[in-house]
Amino acid sequence: MTNFQMQLVRQSWQKAGEEPLRLAILFYDRLFETAPELRAYFRTPMSMQTGMLMKMFGYYINKMNKPACPVSMVQDFGFSTELGPDQLSCITETLLLTVKNILSPEWDESLQDAWLAFCSGIIRSDLAADLAA
Repeated sequence: MTNFQMQLVRQSWQKAGEEPLRLAILFYDRLFETAPELRAYFRTPMSMQTGMLMKMFGYYINKMNKPACPVSMVQDFGFSTELGPDQLSCITETLLLTVKNILSPEWDESLQDAWLAFCSGIIRSDLAADLAA
């Protein structure tokens, strides 16, 4: 990711996160509609899950310019089982579509490219952390 893309992701996440409950509801509704089998990974009440969602992706956003620090959704965020590449892809794609929905009037190609690069980085980082474990 370029520095400009990282800046775009940080700024857009901050704006999307101004309404964390709305972001969480849109995210989980879309995720469970697309991949109902993932519901088993998210058993806590929505109020707690909202905080976890914001913390989890906030953590990735803060670490995105530190490629030597792989993180794992399983190791760092307490998922009970390993997430496969397809599951990680579904989660990150859902995040991208949720942020796009919230920021729709301002969403453009540069934001799209930045979020695609960010989501790809999450998947690479998570898989690298799992391989290192």
